[in-house]
Amino acid sequence: MCSFDQCSYSASSFGEVYIPQNAEFDKNSRFTSECPARSINVDPDHPRLCSLEGVLFTKNGKTLLKYPSEKPGDVYVVPEGVEVIGSNAFSNTRLKAIFLPKSLKVIESHAFVGSKSLVIVTIQPGLKVIGNGAFKSCSQLLTIIVPETVSRIEKCAFNACSSLNLIVVDPNNKKYCSFEGALFTKDGKKLLKYPEGRTIERYELPQTTTEIGAYALAGCKSTKTVALHKNVKRVGEGAFLACDSLKSIDVDPNNRKYRSVDGVLFSKDGNVLVYYPKGRKNEIYAVPEGVAVINAYAFSLCDSLKIVSLPKSVTVVGHSAFYGCEKIESFHLPKGVRFVGVCAFRDCKSLKSIRLPDDMKQLLWGAFAGCKSLRSIELPNGLKTIAAETFYGCANLKSISLPKNASGIESGAFFGCKSLKSIELPESLLRIGKGAFCNCASLTSIKFPESTFVVGFVSFCGCKSLETVTIPQQTFFVAKDAFLNCPALTSIDVEPDNTHYQSIDGVLFKKDGTSLVKYPEGKQDYMYAVPEGVTTVGPDAFRMAKALKEILFPDSVKTIHSGAFWDCRRLTFRANADSYVEEYAWTNEINFELLG
Repeated sequence: MCSFDQCSYSASSFGEVYIPQNAEFDKNSRFTSECPARSINVDPDHPRLCSLEGVLFTKNGKTLLKYPSEKPGDVYVVPEGVEVIGSNAFSNTRLKAIFLPKSLKVIESHAFVGSKSLVIVTIQPGLKVIGNGAFKSCSQLLTIIVPETVSRIEKCAFNACSSLNLIVVDPNNKKYCSFEGALFTKDGKKLLKYPEGRTIERYELPQTTTEIGAYALAGCKSTKTVALHKNVKRVGEGAFLACDSLKSIDVDPNNRKYRSVDGVLFSKDGNVLVYYPKGRKNEIYAVPEGVAVINAYAFSLCDSLKIVSLPKSVTVVGHSAFYGCEKIESFHLPKGVRFVGVCAFRDCKSLKSIRLPDDMKQLLWGAFAGCKSLRSIELPNGLKTIAAETFYGCANLKSISLPKNASGIESGAFFGCKSLKSIELPESLLRIGKGAFCNCASLTSIKFPESTFVVGFVSFCGCKSLETVTIPQQTFFVAKDAFLNCPALTSIDVEPDNTHYQSIDGVLFKKDGTSLVKYPEGKQDYMYAVPEGVTTVGPDAFRMAKALKEILFPDSVKTIHSGAFWDCRRLTFRANADSYVEEYAWTNEINFELLG
């Protein structure tokens, strides 16, 4: 057995999970999506939760919160009276069939996500809402029947259902209809989802349809051609994403919004390249002159392309525009490019170099995340921030030049850049975000500019080669775990004029000396004496200080925070009799000896 709290933060396998009387439950926690178990049991006196045959419900039985992913059995009948299937409630189960009750009103987001054995789901009249990604990645699901009562189907509800070949809507439904197995709005004007398991090679939109919704045809592996008639006015984001066999998007010449050039979809005026079909096997493609915008997902997952050249007219590269183009090795963005969207080049695993224009103003989060071959890059001076996860997981990035006027490095910006040995931070830098340099294992030193105010949570966690740091004068916040898991760190120094922190023998304290913030994990001293006047030992203060075996405490210490001594091996406390430290040591089973 494990406690509910333990399971909330652990992804290891458990036979039975026990939720005690006072445990809180967060339906968005890791517990609902990552904690495998065969059974979940709840203290009978819990005020808000209960368990029925090892399945977790709210106390009143109206919401099914979690079906254990390892629970034996292929079939489950949801009890009558349940009105809500919670987020991730059936995620990653082994069930083959689920029978839903007539009382059910809402299926929340990702409720069945990743249940790859699921073949049958019976949905009864009474259901009103099918949430975002509710059945995503249910790869064996064959058919969905939408009853007349459903009034809202959120985006991506049936995405990555690779065997789905039929969506049937009750003719009396007032919001939706089905035509040839596909899901449309009631008036037939908008295609919401074409079943990914259908094997039709050429799909022609019905004449009444004027809009293709976001991700509507995404994942249709067999479709080779999509034909747009003259009345189509809008193609939504990611509409043709991951259509592996798609070679051509044909457009009626009389269409006023779009045109096709050699099977590639453009806006009618040629200003926007909307989508390049993934099934084309060309290794080289030259975007025509006059194109200003590379649309979101335009080249996403085009794994045959090695070279894409952009004309001088391009000013915008949209979100995920080149996401997953695994064979592209280099890229040159024209001088006119001012905006690069979210994850624009994410997971371009062969990308070794890219040249960015000097005047670029926006580079959004995750732009180069997962570009494992990227070795160096110079960022334009027009950028004011390094966005979150910009270089996340760029394991071979060795050198980078940051903008001179950048004021922020956001969360995870350089997370996992294992080859980065040094980086010069700009003098304008104000903040370093959560996990910004986490797991930069080769980083040996870091010099903070005087302007730096904030060093965020786990910002340098896992920088295993980092030896020394100096906190500048202006810094007013250093997170408790900013330098966690830095086993080579022997000293944390502080500029003398800093008004919030001080360093005593390389150990970080608050300025008044009453709170010990962080003892460097790489210090090799066998014994450490906490200075007189210290009243508080902060969270994670001595965590992972593995060389340290003995700590001497003054009587002034009255508070030791949670986690202060985690991962310290065979530690001995020494303090006076009847002190706070003595009581703490006995309570936490730490070896204790009297001072003398």
